[in-house]
Amino acid sequence: MLDVWRGRAKAPQRTLFWEWRAEGYHQLAAMRGDLKLVVTGDTPPELYDVVSDPAEMRSVRDEHPKLVDQLRTELKAWLATETEASRDRAEKAAAGSEARPRNPPRR
Repeated sequence: MLDVWRGRAKAPQRTLFWEWRAEGYHQLAAMRGDLKLVVTGDTPPELYDVVSDPAEMRSVRDEHPKLVDQLRTELKAWLATETEASRDRAEKAAAGSEARPRNPPRR
């Protein structure tokens, strides 16, 4: 890793996963390099090049079908690691039942 830090080598490629459950949405994403796979609800997945298309207006899914399949498979595997407790917390938070108590107004 020292060579990567010094700019002598490229960092190993990795995939970043995240999930967003809020305001009635359930969205999953997987990002590798400049490409981000987005799955919202039951809609077909979209793949965006976030460098050339930062507003995510044009899906490049049809140009990278193997990568879409690979990222979907990895995303499903990542979701399978979720524990029951974390799933329950996320669902309660999405429903608004775990809102943080607010501090009372100062007088």
